[in-house]
Amino acid sequence: LDTPYQLLAAPSLSRLAQFGYDFFSARAPASGTMENVPVSPDYLIGPGDELNVLLWGRINRNLDLPVQRDGTVLVPQIGPLPVAGLSFAQTQKLIESQLDHVEGVRSDVTMGRLRTIQVFVIGQVAEPGLQTVSALAHVSDALIAAGGVRKTGSLRRIELRRDNRVIKVVDLYSMLLHGDMSDDERLQPRDVVFVPVVGPVTGVAGDVRNPAIYELKGKETLEDVIRMAGGVSAFGYAQRIQVERVQN
Repeated sequence: LDTPYQLLAAPSLSRLAQFGYDFFSARAPASGTMENVPVSPDYLIGPGDELNVLLWGRINRNLDLPVQRDGTVLVPQIGPLPVAGLSFAQTQKLIESQLDHVEGVRSDVTMGRLRTIQVFVIGQVAEPGLQTVSALAHVSDALIAAGGVRKTGSLRRIELRRDNRVIKVVDLYSMLLHGDMSDDERLQPRDVVFVPVVGPVTGVAGDVRNPAIYELKGKETLEDVIRMAGGVSAFGYAQRIQVERVQN
């Protein structure tokens, strides 16, 4: 309105950036440890974890019990109890039920220091190889530990392999566009996170809220791509959308 005689220029396609890759630009300083993170009841106990046991009543003690390599914890006056492979809720119930047999003693079991696990992150990442992460880490944590996905890598077809089987195909667009973390699977020791080469892409330029280059997955329509770009802006004219396609 201020310059009614100015001619509008076509949007510059050379300035379009690939969507989502800046998520990995700020690498976590200590991705292998997650202190003060709540542990869910379904967390699986393993060697290297530590259990804190509080005793009160006839005996007042605070015990720090590491899980041994054979998967047991050595509980005073009880002996070794096998806990590896049990959930945290099952471990609580097991230890507290055994300590209840000691007359005049009440107990409470909480998680102490958590173990770390090793996973392989391979494919199109900045630092492929064996990564050490927390036992609470998810696929996104492993990708950040590996320096992030390179721009030649896919954000929509990341494979999580366990026991030589693909158990999950992670689409990070669900998280980046909608905040949906359901695809971000929790890791287990010796998992493999494989980032393949980026799939077909399309650029969205002009009067949309987030012009960028987006990766396609499956048979997505023009409407789907515009929705990924945040929709048409207030100055956009959706009745005329120009599509340029490279063939052969």
